[in-house]
This record gives sequence, C-alpha cells and structure tokens, in this order.
Amino acid sequence: MAGVLSVASSIAGLLQVSAKVIGFLFTMGDAPSIARNALDQVNSLTAILHQLNDFIQEFETSGRENRKSMMYLRQIVTTLTGCVCAFSELEEVLEDMKRDQGPSMAMWDRAIWALREGDLRRILESLEQYKSSLTLFLTIFNWYVGDCWHFLSRGLR
Repeated sequence: MAGVLSVASSIAGLLQVSAKVIGFLFTMGDAPSIARNALDQVNSLTAILHQLNDFIQEFETSGRENRKSMMYLRQIVTTLTGCVCAFSELEEVLEDMKRDQGPSMAMWDRAIWALREGDLRRILESLEQYKSSLTLFLTIFNWYVGDCWHFLSRGLR
C-alpha cells in the first residue's frame, strides 16, 4: 500500500510540474523548434502519467497487490524519481529563458535559447527514456491485469 501511495504522490507532483512547464512553453509560440519539441515531449509524457495514475488507482482498489506487483511498483518509483529530477532540470533551464511578454522573441532571447539548446536536448532525451519505461510498465501491467488474469481464470475452471 505504501508503494502505491508513493507512486500516486509522485504522479500527482509530476502532473503539477508538467502543467506549469506546458503553460510556460505554450506561451513561447515564436521560440525555436526545441521549445516545440519540449512542449510535445511534456504533453505526451503527461498523457502517459494520466494513464499510469488511472491504472494505479484501479490497482489500489482491485486488491491485487502481491509481492511481484510490489516489485514493479518499486521500479516505477525509481523511474518516476528520474522523471522528477529531469523535470526539475527542465524547470531550471526554462527559468533562465523567461522573457518579457511581447509579440515576438528578441534577438537576446533567441541567443539564450541557443546557448541552452544542448541542455534542453539532454533533458528531453532523458524524458523520452522515462516515457518509454513508463509505457513499457503500463503495457506489462495491462497484460498482467487484463489478459493474464483472464487466462488464469479460464484455466482454473
């Protein structure tokens, strides 16, 4: 149960941070393409976090917690911890890029984006890896909970 609560609270925190990041990046319509890439990456990771949150809530209420599933939850917590670190780095980099709200991006703002592009690419690669891991976890869990339980219940009859 503690593992489920840890996962749920990590997801809730990540969803809050991702909303903040999305809000910031959404206002950067004339930013370089790396900003659009970051927005797409955070949007897709947010969708996966929502799916994972739904799954964790269903998992918690189903009473199917066992030793093996708790091992998976520990792995998810590790992955979510990496996501938290990556989002913290992303927030820090984006904080440096805040600009005055104007109709278009100034040359100075573009220079700052160019200077931080390497950092952004590295962070986005990390987020992509975490997204892939979480997608794999969801795929395994969905099979385990859905197909595996159905298969096992048919075999027990």
